[in-house]
Amino acid sequence: MNYAQVLLDVGQAERADTVMQEAVTELKTAGDRLGLASAYINLGVRRHLQGRLPEAATLYRQALGELAGTGSVRQMGLALSNLSEIEGDLSAFEDTLEMLTRAGQHELADHIRRNATIVAPAAAHALRS
Repeated sequence: MNYAQVLLDVGQAERADTVMQEAVTELKTAGDRLGLASAYINLGVRRHLQGRLPEAATLYRQALGELAGTGSVRQMGLALSNLSEIEGDLSAFEDTLEMLTRAGQHELADHIRRNATIVAPAAAHALRS
């Protein structure tokens, strides 16, 4: 997964997607649920940023399925906040941020809030154009 991120950083997005899909296959075979959830979240973020929202939502849901029962609050918070953003469910979004805060993930909750503040004005501007 790190290699896929490096490929993205150097502008090789299609190769990065292929590498991440290969990682998903390997993580499934290995039974690494946390790694698989992380891969799904990363792929979801990529689709999210590409505007491919139905695909992103599916990937976030797959991540949540892998995270069930793991206690990984941080990853669950990432997937839930991104999914609630796509679905426009502000109540779920705030609930997720509150869950992260209660779990001691203050920096992550603040980071998600900042990103939501940055995305919201940009989306509003795009709607007016």
